[in-house]
Amino acid sequence: HRWIEDSAKSWRRMPEEAEAYRKLGVEVDFEERLDAEKKLRMDVEAQLEEEERSRRNLQELLEAEEQARQEMQQQLMEEEANRVALRTQLDGEGQNREALQHQFSRSRADIDSLQSLLQQSEASRGKQEQQLLAAEEERRAMMRQVEDMRRQQTALQSQFSRSRQDL
Repeated sequence: HRWIEDSAKSWRRMPEEAEAYRKLGVEVDFEERLDAEKKLRMDVEAQLEEEERSRRNLQELLEAEEQARQEMQQQLMEEEANRVALRTQLDGEGQNREALQHQFSRSRADIDSLQSLLQQSEASRGKQEQQLLAAEEERRAMMRQVEDMRRQQTALQSQFSRSRQDL
């Protein structure tokens, strides 16, 4: 059928022996479908690779957040120990009471800000874990889609082979 189409388009009779006209229309259609399936498979695999890179980046970010949270926790513990030490000093020193009380207030504000940062970090970590789980689920779905496409491609190839044999 391509020979007829090409001849009609060019308004002249095309050579029938050309390589492009040796295949049946069914074969050409199957080859086009196979090429389209291969391209789609390659696109999905590239998208899967991108998702995997994104998942790894999220995992690294999550690990960095965890490390920062641990450091903040350590700072918080140190600040709390410092606050306790200052409180003990405050009780023992009556003359420096106002200065120590000011320093104590600053330490408490630092502790509060560190606790706030820690809470934000934990909230951020939870959100990133959810994103990581969603990305993993999406990756699994795409892997299932790739497997389905491979099965379809195999079925098309076997159907193509059978139709060639029938001819």
